[in-house]
Amino acid sequence: MQKPFDNLIYDRTAADVSRVTDLTRKMRSGTASDAERTEWLEGRMKGAWNVSDLNRIENWTIYLTDFLAQQGYTANTFLRRTAWTKADFPTRSDIGRIRRNVEALQNCFFALPDWCEIVYNGTMNFDQANVLEWDLGRIEIWLQELVKAANIRQANTLFMQAGGVFNA
Repeated sequence: MQKPFDNLIYDRTAADVSRVTDLTRKMRSGTASDAERTEWLEGRMKGAWNVSDLNRIENWTIYLTDFLAQQGYTANTFLRRTAWTKADFPTRSDIGRIRRNVEALQNCFFALPDWCEIVYNGTMNFDQANVLEWDLGRIEIWLQELVKAANIRQANTLFMQAGGVFNA
């Protein structure tokens, strides 16, 4: 289980979406500068949800599902283990599956205090994309804290070796 190298993005704004809209208009009309064409072709603009975003979320979901499994938790996730390509077009059911996966990961905990509610409304916008990636990040933080706490309480004592509960 290797942590994904792509950092989660949860700070998209309306200005990011406006930038994509502006660049799209310029690309279609042929008025984009070389720098704007490069920005467009790199495909990593925060204001557009694209293949890199889908793969980042899928990879983080796989990572967290596996991490939880190593800690003895089962998340009812339906993982896509093949990478999204530029030729793929996510359907509403794909987006719904992604949303349900993030919720399934959170459901392994009682309730996370900094959890953002996932909206099921048949659309995707920058706020909803931010929520998905924010929640994945919070799950990882809380899971790391869970592991640290368990390690502290697993002192190498006869009591703990016998299966006792350590009350600090």
